[in-house]
Amino acid sequence: MERLDFIHERELPFHVFAFHRLRRAAHGMCASLMDEDALLDRVLRREATSAVPRFRIPVAYALSGLGRCLDLSLSAGAVPCVLRPIVRFNDWVDRIDSWFLGFGDWTGICVPAWEDSIVREARALLNADFRFTETENYRLYRRRMETGRPVVRRGQRLDTVARMNVYFTDFVALFHSIRTYGVLSHDATGPGPPAFRPQRDIGVAVDADGTLCKLPGGQHRFGIARALGIPFPAQLRMVHRARLAALMEKTGSSPVGAVLGEIERLNAATPPSSPVP
Repeated sequence: MERLDFIHERELPFHVFAFHRLRRAAHGMCASLMDEDALLDRVLRREATSAVPRFRIPVAYALSGLGRCLDLSLSAGAVPCVLRPIVRFNDWVDRIDSWFLGFGDWTGICVPAWEDSIVREARALLNADFRFTETENYRLYRRRMETGRPVVRRGQRLDTVARMNVYFTDFVALFHSIRTYGVLSHDATGPGPPAFRPQRDIGVAVDADGTLCKLPGGQHRFGIARALGIPFPAQLRMVHRARLAALMEKTGSSPVGAVLGEIERLNAATPPSSPVP
């Protein structure tokens, strides 16, 4: 199986970054063409058996065709891995969260969830009873600020003490909201502050062996859910082509039927939550 590697976003040439943004917008405009299961079935079957493996089928098409059928409710420990956002295969570079059908060996683009920097921040905040200036993360980020190598969080460089304090203050506020109301779905109604309702649920992918991996986005909600040991709403946004082919062969289902069966399995297999590292 082809091994994939990751590259940091700062290494991505601007023209590649701009192309990805334009392509994602185009995918969104064309997504309504895939609102019929039969058409999505044909595309999935064709791409899952393609002789040229690549990330295939824009995720916007799958969301248009299957919508809320892709929704999951997962326990804190059900997602043991986090996928890097930008991957490289030979000379080909792409954002992993643009596609619904995955390929290749994910070993080089996947890290254990407990090693993720935001997950570590959430655990440290909870252990320090939210006194963020006492955490090792805060001290590290301050040293990096003072040496001209500021950490970037939520698209902003933490290059002043004021920006660091705002970042951690917002993190603590989100922590308290989730502790009170849980991790809100993007279309949640009822109690809960609107400011903490996300634009979309946490995205997850299924690897070739059925392991769940977190896709980019929603890192803070994911880290807090792990620290508190509470379930969170998620959405299946990628299936490895080998996993899809195996499910189709095992069940005799159509591609869409195999995806829906996998979602049913994941929802049924979710164990009770408890705090995880």
